Amino acid sequence: MTRRSRMLSLFVGLGACCLSGCLFGGGNTPAVEKTVVGPAPATPKDGGSAYHAHEPPPLREDKPGDAAFAQVGYPDPPPPGGSAPSVKPEDPPPDLPPPAPEPAVMHVENAPPDPKLVAALRCLLEKRSGDALELLQNYDGASRELLLTLLPLAARVGDGGLDHATPQETAVLLEQLRQLETVLRPHAALALDKVCFCRKVNGFGDCEPWPENHVFRAGADGGRGEWMQVYAEVRNFTSRPQGTSYEISLAGAVEIRDAQNRLSAHIDFPACVKRSQTPRQDYFVNFQFYLPAPMPPGRYTLHVLVKDVLNPAAGDDASPRSATRSLVFLVGAPGDGQD
Repeated sequence: MTRRSRMLSLFVGLGACCLSGCLFGGGNTPAVEKTVVGPAPATPKDGGSAYHAHEPPPLREDKPGDAAFAQVGYPDPPPPGGSAPSVKPEDPPPDLPPPAPEPAVMHVENAPPDPKLVAALRCLLEKRSGDALELLQNYDGASRELLLTLLPLAARVGDGGLDHATPQETAVLLEQLRQLETVLRPHAALALDKVCFCRKVNGFGDCEPWPENHVFRAGADGGRGEWMQVYAEVRNFTSRPQGTSYEISLAGAVEIRDAQNRLSAHIDFPACVKRSQTPRQDYFVNFQFYLPAPMPPGRYTLHVLVKDVLNPAAGDDASPRSATRSLVFLVGAPGDGQD
């Protein structure tokens, strides 16, 4: 072996001893296991160590969810004089739209059959009036008569509307409404519209009322006082068919009370029957009487009562429908009245 070969062998053996730790203490000192990160650089020309040893950090064990971070590799060591490369965090997952609600499911069961009233209207809309009449047979007479007026009217309006009806069709509808009013009147409350003291009464809506400040004369020497007329328009009265005519029968009474609400006089007016060839639409009563005696001068109140004797809505045996109104008037001494 030449001198050059022996020197090279000695150099390699010395390098091996340095790496094994023989030169850094005694043989009893345990060697620290090192981990080489990154590729080993080439041997420097000055003979120095060319390796950089790094101890890997311990894995995080504080919670199970962090174990996944232990699998991320460490980057290469920064080059001399350079900065560590930045690690770009991953973008967060985009917000997903909420799931669309499931469409509601309607469970349709077998629908019950239409009531007879709805079925009758359907028959009229389908031009089957005979079937409609058959469906209404179980109603009482007044209700059936009312429905036989209302349902054809509703069917006609719903079929084309009033804007498309001819004048003749509108006249038919108007007549049906009149018939409906005739059916409903006996079932409505009796009412008194215009009530007043009158000098003269000629007919419905044709009268001459006394002024409000009129003073009625009391009777002299215990005799009767001034002649009085009380005009009262009646609404919702009964006009009952009787043979080839129609009948109206109203009864009434007037009651006079003084300023202390003490009864001064009471006059009854028995029922009388009025007949007409057609059903009456308007009606009035004219209570006529002399001011009773004795009647001291002062302020009085007249209470007017009207009763519908026929009252077919509840039967003739039931109490008649009635309506009342009140009027205030003045009574003066004999000879103090106004003409």
